[in-house]
This record gives sequence, structure tokens and C-alpha cells, in this order.
Amino acid sequence: MTFCQGTFTGALLFRITNHSYTTAMRPSSLVGSSLLSSGLLALLFGIMILIQPDLIAYIVATFFIVIGLSLIGTWWKLRP
Repeated sequence: MTFCQGTFTGALLFRITNHSYTTAMRPSSLVGSSLLSSGLLALLFGIMILIQPDLIAYIVATFFIVIGLSLIGTWWKLRP
């Protein structure tokens, strides 16, 4: 009998607390904030490349260096 009462009390408590939950109280999600920061970073890079076009060479070179180091590191971890 106590199991049924506990379940009912838990369901009632969930309904009461869930009823007062609004979108203003919703915690910020990690995905939303990472999308915002990635978008702002891409916009900043775009503006910087428009101002100084030779900057794209440095960005592409850095990208290739990071990808190369990542691949070498993955090879090092997976070697027999």
C-alpha cells in the first residue's frame, strides 16, 4: 500500500512542479551556446578576411597543421 501512495505522491509532486515550469526558467543548453559562439567566430573570421585577404592563407595553413597533427596523433594511438 505504501508503494501506491509513494507513486501517487511523486506523480502529484511532478505535476505541481512541472506546471509552474516556464520557458523563461529553462536552463541554457550547451548546444545553443556552442552554436552561437561558432557563428560569431565564423562571422569574425569572415570580416577579418574581408579586411585583410592574405589572412586566409594563415587560417588555411593553421587548419592543415591541426588536421595533420590530429591524424598523426590518432595513428600514434592506434599503432600496434
